[in-house]
Amino acid sequence: MDKKRSKGVTILAWLSFMTVLFGLLTFFNYEHRVARWEGIHHITLPLSYHYTVISNNIFTMVSGLIAWITLLKLVKWARIYMIVLSAINIVYDIAFWFVFNISHFVMQSKPEGQTMLYLMYLLVILWQVFIIYFFTRPKVKEQFKP
Repeated sequence: MDKKRSKGVTILAWLSFMTVLFGLLTFFNYEHRVARWEGIHHITLPLSYHYTVISNNIFTMVSGLIAWITLLKLVKWARIYMIVLSAINIVYDIAFWFVFNISHFVMQSKPEGQTMLYLMYLLVILWQVFIIYFFTRPKVKEQFKP
């Protein structure tokens, strides 16, 4: 008997795949975006920033692909994988925001740039919290039981 996958799980699985596609687009367009951002704000980002962003892009693409496949198949550990992945992303985003903020990149940018950056991080963190909430719901847990 095949398991029935809810619309919510299906949507989140496909959003994981979209994350992979978005990651590919930003990965191959990274150098252009950074040059534009540095030109607008008249600052140079350190090499460590670039390595962090690129490694996070690769991690996001690989984990998004794994999540997409395992969620669509309702693999038993996929639900836990999404919870752990979201928790890791929350810690990463908070740490990255803190490092980015104290390194004065934000302080050197225009106020509207600061607001957009804070809003972006807030939305990303709220999205990760929603994913944790969604995959801890009893109805969703039930779908991933063997």
